[in-house]
Order: sequence, then structure tokens, then C-alpha cells
Amino acid sequence: MLLVSTYYLLIYDTCSCLWRKALADMRANLAMVTSEVMDEEFGNCITSRNRKQSHGVSLEWNQFGKSLNGSLDLSLVPVSFIDDASIQSGGSASLYGNGSIGGTIQLNNKASFNEGLKLKTLRSAGSFGSFFQDAGASWSGKKFITSTKVFYTSLKMTLSSLIEIIFRKTESRQHAGYEQKGILQQNYWQLSPANLIHLKFWYQDNLYEAPNSSFVPAHFEATEQNKYYRTLLGWSHTKNNLDFSYQGHLFVTILIIVTDYNLVSPSTFNTFINNAETNFSFKKGMSLTTGANYTWEEGKVADYGSEIPVRNRTALVSAFKFKPGTQWEVSTSFREELINGSLTPFAPAITAKLQVSTAFQAYVSASRNYRIPTFNDLYWKALVGLG
Repeated sequence: MLLVSTYYLLIYDTCSCLWRKALADMRANLAMVTSEVMDEEFGNCITSRNRKQSHGVSLEWNQFGKSLNGSLDLSLVPVSFIDDASIQSGGSASLYGNGSIGGTIQLNNKASFNEGLKLKTLRSAGSFGSFFQDAGASWSGKKFITSTKVFYTSLKMTLSSLIEIIFRKTESRQHAGYEQKGILQQNYWQLSPANLIHLKFWYQDNLYEAPNSSFVPAHFEATEQNKYYRTLLGWSHTKNNLDFSYQGHLFVTILIIVTDYNLVSPSTFNTFINNAETNFSFKKGMSLTTGANYTWEEGKVADYGSEIPVRNRTALVSAFKFKPGTQWEVSTSFREELINGSLTPFAPAITAKLQVSTAFQAYVSASRNYRIPTFNDLYWKALVGLG
């Protein structure tokens, strides 16, 4: 039996321009943000250091971005690796599936041909021993693009303890820094005016120090190391009013937690995603999108015992958009997903938008959304039972 949580949302928003400004501010400061040690939250949650929420906001990199423990760490994305970002407000389970309840943040990379050789670098340093360095080199011709981006950032932080408010004394919490480094390699081939192939590889290594609690005087040495490998292969065909695309994504996450007593807890999550999508454009602003998605997930975690769980997910998606007037836009969509032989709740959505001005937009959205259990929900073997 498949256990799922179902959510119904009715959203009315007249300040979408503020979302865009918040996103711009987020991207401007993203390079200097890091996350705390993750625990297992509810849904696919966006997190940053000392900030968490469980409203199911989905983070997508080139349409892929889910993790098996249900948490998505926004601070793991260096701003220099992203070319474009956008926000889709409201429940989006009908398009993006599990956990997209509070909205979706889309992070994308774009191909720009005939721009020649480009080199860039950025270095910054500040208090608490903070340091950030990135560098990038790209070459763009008529039919081929290659790009390499690297970054390194670190922080040697000592946190002032709030214990001084209660006991009228100041203490310092050592061992609260972090170190991150990564590389993104992208290649694009323009086979013909209608066909584009792209291949991308993203490796990142993140090491966090876990400080002791404010009320524990002992010095902690616990760490969390999070490594991940992303490989993305895609093909798109565009001709007249038809657009077809396929993307395959292999995502390997290795999580190693070393406790203060040198107990090592390794975890490996493997995800393989295949997505095919067709878009038809008609007259008067109408468009139809249909797609199919297959996802294979596997978790190798010491706390799952001898079991290595595997999950197969197949989904069908469709969306229709039309413009009843020059300022109005109405879109409908639905998603049906099959998970290990069990159907999820049918997830429809309808949205009506009114473009009041270039900077002001109002919309109303109604949707049905769902969240399936994470692997940790299902298989974590605690002292009192599973989950």
C-alpha cells in the first residue's frame, strides 16, 4: 500500500513582483550562504544555514533536483553555476510531482552561440575567515559550446553563544565552519538548426563542522561530508510549432557523517531520471504540453539495516494554456503517477493570471498536491521502530 499526503491549495497573489525581487536578492547573496547539518524534514524543503521550512518548496536544476531524504539545500548551489532562475508560485505537483506544494524554484543553464572566448573570476573575503573564489572559461562557436566553471569557499566560524543571556557569561562555540568546492562542465552541439544536444557534469564536495549545543560545554568534532555527482544528457528538436525534448539525469549523492566519537555513518543515494516532453504551439497564444517521466531511486544507508530499498516511479503529465484576452492567461495541468505499482492521487491544477502592468501581476490558483514518503520515512530503523 502506498501512503501519501494530499494537499488542496487555493492561492491568490497580487504581489508576484516581490517574489522576483526576493529571488534576485537570493541569487546575489547565494555564494556566501551555507547550510547547517541536515536532518530529515517533511517534503522537499529549501534550506539555508539555521533556516528551515516544511512547506514543500521544490528546487529544480534544469528540471531535475529531488533528493531521497526529502531535503533540498539551496546553499549547495553556487550562484556562478546558474545562468537563469525563476519562481513558480503555488502548488506545482501537477507538473513537477512529489513535494512541489509551496512552489517551485527553477535554476537553469542556457546555450549562447557565436560569443567566442570568455574568461571570468571572482574573489571575496570577510569576517569569520570567510573566503570565496570562483573562475570560469568558455568558448562559443557556431555549432559548439564548451564551458568550465569551478569554485571554492570556506568559513572558519566561532559562534557567540546565547547562553550569556541566561547565565550572564559569554562562551564561544568552536568547530562551526565549512568548506565547499565544485566543478561544472557543460557542452552543447548544434547538429542542425532544429536539433541541439547537451551534456553536463557537476561535481561538488561539501564539508560541514557540527558545533556542540549551547548547553554542552564539551568540545565537539563531528562533521558531515556531502558529495554529489550529477550527469545530464539531453536532446531537443524544434521545428515550426513543435518542440520535443528528452533529458536523462544520473544523480549520485554520498553522505558521510563522522560523530564526536569517530563513529562513521556512510549513506549513498542513487537516482536515475528520464524525462520526455512535447510542446505544441497554436494560434492566439494557445499551447499544449504532454510528457512522460520515469525515475529509479535506490538508497544504501547503514541505518536501513540489510535492506537496500528501490523505488520505480512512472508519471504522465499534460498542460494546456490559452489567452482569453490581451491581459489574461489561463493554464490547466494534471499529473498521474505510478509508484511501485500503486497510483498516487490524481493531481490537477488551474491558474488564471492578470497582467496589470509590466511590474505587477495578479493570479489565482487552485491545485491538488501530494507528497510521497521519503526513504528515511519508510526504512530508517530507530530504537522504537521504523521511520
